[in-house]
Order: sequence, then structure tokens, then C-alpha cells
Amino acid sequence: MTPANDPDVRRLMDASLHRSIRQLAIRLLDHETPSLDRYRLVERLMRIAIALGGAGGTRAPRVKIHKMPADESPGVLPEIISVDLADLLADRGADSVPGALLGDPESLERLVQVGAHLIETEEIQLG
Repeated sequence: MTPANDPDVRRLMDASLHRSIRQLAIRLLDHETPSLDRYRLVERLMRIAIALGGAGGTRAPRVKIHKMPADESPGVLPEIISVDLADLLADRGADSVPGALLGDPESLERLVQVGAHLIETEEIQLG
């Protein structure tokens, strides 16, 4: 996994995740019939955005990943590792990072799409 150690890459990952969160929140709230479940999902998205910004004394959002053990013996459980959400986006969107750093709109949008997919499908841990 490629960590987002470079400050420019880290800023790009954070900005892409924030844009992903905004798009998901808008989609959730853009319905004629509001529901408590939708508001709770938007609240969770806002907590993720706050954690990404480093505010509120929370650490960066992390994702649990289940890694298959090298030993395939019966009874051996998968290893669980915790990865920074921005690092995971840098890894999953690695092909778009160089273009996005240069300001290519298509690369930037691909990173936002990958970020939205991660937010919707991964188990994100806060605090």
C-alpha cells in the first residue's frame, strides 16, 4: 500500500475525500421525502469530514482491512489491519494521482469517484 506521505499527495487525498463526502451528502439530502436514516448517514459523513480536517480532537479516519493469512490451515483467522482512509485512497487511486496532481479534471474526478466508493463500501472507524 502506498502511503500519502508527500504533503501534496496528502492534501489531494483529503480534498478528494471531502469532495466525495459533499457529493454523497447532496445525493442523500436531494430527495423529496426526508428520513431520519438519511439524516443519520449525512451526520456520519460530516463526522468523517471533520476527522479528515483534524478538528474535534479525533484522529484521521481509518479502514479495517481483512487480510488473508499466509497459512491456509483450518482454524487460522484472517489478519485485520487498520489503514488510514487517505492512504487507502492513494493506493486504490494510484493511477490517477499523477494526473490529478497536475490538475487533470478527469484524474481528479476519478479520485473523487474512488473516494466515494470507499466511503460507501468500507467500514470506516472514527476516534
